[in-house]
Amino acid sequence: MSFDYTELAQAASDLVADFGRDYVINRKARGEYDPAANARVDVYDSNYTVRGVLSDYRERQVDGESVLRGDKQFIFAALGLPIEPALTDVVVDGADAWRIVSLELTKPGSTALCYVAQVRR
Repeated sequence: MSFDYTELAQAASDLVADFGRDYVINRKARGEYDPAANARVDVYDSNYTVRGVLSDYRERQVDGESVLRGDKQFIFAALGLPIEPALTDVVVDGADAWRIVSLELTKPGSTALCYVAQVRR
């Protein structure tokens, strides 16, 4: 007997919608390589609004190696995301920018529930 996680995915989305707020995920993309310039050209930014929760790590979770003092957790529902997040993305909160240093997807079976990103300034 298998469990249908669709309702749980909707519940996760509803909780983030109720208790989170809007953030921007910034993605930089580079165009083609230009041998004359010896670089990639047409660098551009794409911004995607997502609803999430940004929170501090508990003191016992900060180990000074994988989780540093000042790191935060960014939790956002997988349902309805405009993009699939990547380690090269940056979470923007007003004037603050947090780069994603690790990313976990909670996905029982084939249903994506939420992402938990470790972010760092």
